[in-house]
Amino acid sequence: MAAELGQTRLLMGVNYRSDVDAGFALGQAVAQKALARAATDGSDAKWTGTIPTGPGFWVGKDPLEPLQGTYKPWLMTRGDQFRPGPPPAVGSPEFQEELALLKRINSSPTPSQRAIALDIAAKSFDRLWEPAYALVLRERLSVPRRCGCWRRWPPCNSTPTSPRTM
Repeated sequence: MAAELGQTRLLMGVNYRSDVDAGFALGQAVAQKALARAATDGSDAKWTGTIPTGPGFWVGKDPLEPLQGTYKPWLMTRGDQFRPGPPPAVGSPEFQEELALLKRINSSPTPSQRAIALDIAAKSFDRLWEPAYALVLRERLSVPRRCGCWRRWPPCNSTPTSPRTM
């Protein structure tokens, strides 16, 4: 696919052969490093645990990625590096206070709260990518420069998960 794309760019006259070759070589090198790193991040571990039960615990079967917090992060020192403290205990006064706040906001959201909620529901993660795509289009970045842009773009490098799990 990359070779076909490179050939298309040559035929369109938007790149020189050296651009295409350099981009392909860069892509190959980055892919090899990413695959080697992914092979050691622990994301292939098999979960053999049991689902905890009790008040405030998730109810269901076949949890999705229960070991995700144990994977070796790609860009952080530890997977829990920025994790907040535990939530209040179910039924505690603090829990009841926070629940009441959520119910109050949900029962009568301000126009701005409603707009934010609807915007998030409608656009999901598009808001993360739209500025990057706009930059690529505005600057008419070459493929190698696009790779550099994506490498530095926060949504591409802030997740501790492996590319295989995305």
